Amino acid sequence: MRDTFSEFQPRRGVWEREILRVGAVLRTTEEPEVEEARRVVLKWAEKRVGSSLPRQAWNFDAFECPVAGRECAAVRIKSDSEDVWAIRANDPDKTIPQRTWTTEVVVGRYNRTYLSLRLLMSSSEREEPHIEPAVPALVRQIHDQVGLVSGTKLINHEPWIVESDGAAESLISRLVDPKRKMPQVVLTVPNDSTGASAPLLDPYDLARMTIGIAEIVVVPARFTWILTRFLSKRLSVFGGAVRVYLQGFSEDSNPYDHELFFIRPTLPDDSANANGSEQDRVRGELQRMIARSSVRQFRLGYEVLPYRTVRDRYHKLNREKLGDVATVQDRLDAAYRQIESLKDNLESVEQENDWYATQYDLAESRAREAEDARRTANHRIQGLEERLRSRGEDPNAGIDLPDDWRSFSEWCYENLRGRIVLLSSAKVEIKKAKFEDVSLAARCVLWLASYYRDKRLHGHGSDLRMSVEDGVHNDRCGGDGFPVEWNGNNVDVDWHIKSGGNTREPRRCLRIYYFWDDASQQVVIASMPAHVHNNLT
Repeated sequence: MRDTFSEFQPRRGVWEREILRVGAVLRTTEEPEVEEARRVVLKWAEKRVGSSLPRQAWNFDAFECPVAGRECAAVRIKSDSEDVWAIRANDPDKTIPQRTWTTEVVVGRYNRTYLSLRLLMSSSEREEPHIEPAVPALVRQIHDQVGLVSGTKLINHEPWIVESDGAAESLISRLVDPKRKMPQVVLTVPNDSTGASAPLLDPYDLARMTIGIAEIVVVPARFTWILTRFLSKRLSVFGGAVRVYLQGFSEDSNPYDHELFFIRPTLPDDSANANGSEQDRVRGELQRMIARSSVRQFRLGYEVLPYRTVRDRYHKLNREKLGDVATVQDRLDAAYRQIESLKDNLESVEQENDWYATQYDLAESRAREAEDARRTANHRIQGLEERLRSRGEDPNAGIDLPDDWRSFSEWCYENLRGRIVLLSSAKVEIKKAKFEDVSLAARCVLWLASYYRDKRLHGHGSDLRMSVEDGVHNDRCGGDGFPVEWNGNNVDVDWHIKSGGNTREPRRCLRIYYFWDDASQQVVIASMPAHVHNNLT
């Protein structure tokens, strides 16, 4: 296992990194429009190559244009059921020696007419290059000429400006939609007191650079309260900040998974360059995050086709078409071309595998560092709490208890983070809770976060059956226990806090089902506040 990035040695001294992917459907299946999309790609490729493309190119046939350092080639597979045209163009970086950009585009028809694009970068650089990825201009040009669709929606080539309460609520519905295909980048306008009337980043410029891989939304200050009301303060965005809501976002999401960016507004004594550099920094971070997301969201072989896949199939079909009637030399030439294609394919796959291996090692190293930092912080917090107790002070003295279930999950997150974890199942149940004594439930959770957790940390947790307060007990679940998934493993929930005697009437019966996670040194609450009638899966 490689421990550091610098120790990794590539096979041939060159890595091919995938920077971004675009997968979309052409709005029309009509042949003139499909040909227009291909023509847009060829015009773009011709500018990249810096030389006229051969006649075969404009007939959308296979061709090669071996200009030194700026190679361009295309293949086409056409039958009654499909028509797939793929092109690959190389372009040396204008400022960094030995860095080459490669763009792969496929315009194909198989049940539907689609567009796929991959942007790759080849270089011998060991460290992660500092780049600001942008979707090639040809995607915008195809959208303007033909139109592109993602899912069932026409791709937005301009930002969506929220202009009413209803539009803000529609945005929330879009954010929590589990079928959403793209990240939503929400830019807010600073509060009216700053005098700003627009977001601190140019939304039109950002929409142009991320077309097809993200949607840009602008929310004026007067509508951001609606996001806060529905999503809570920790998941909202306001005051001129920017937030990227990735796919899979919900009201129970970890806020750190959907990054929040702050931009300092321009002050009277600010220089234009200082504020501009801040905007450039945030815009660059956004572009890198969105590009990485596109590689995850569009699957190879499904929404996006690699050029090599089409090329290998093209050579295979050509060799098969020759049959036995062709000359031996023709069949040998066809076989040679297929072998060369497969060899190039294998080399590309090996380079990709090498690159992904380094990324895995880097991610593993970062995970270890984060875990060490978390443990260090926990030990420091524990030491501070013990110091407070030694002085006769209560570490929880400043925590106000919630008075309704709507704010309960937020209260746990803000006050007990690092000590208590609410699973999504518990958060869902809390939203529809009927138990009337919210403060009692909060006191019990606070007991778990303080007294119980302290006992577990000091090795006294083998059996903590005891009274929490009058009429409330901590005990084993018995037959009410159930398994849950936690960090990829099945864990038995076999302890609970209970009150209400034997009644199971939801308004008077309190049950808090939990388990102790020794790795993170936290109490994990799997279900509350009602009695569990059936095993949970």
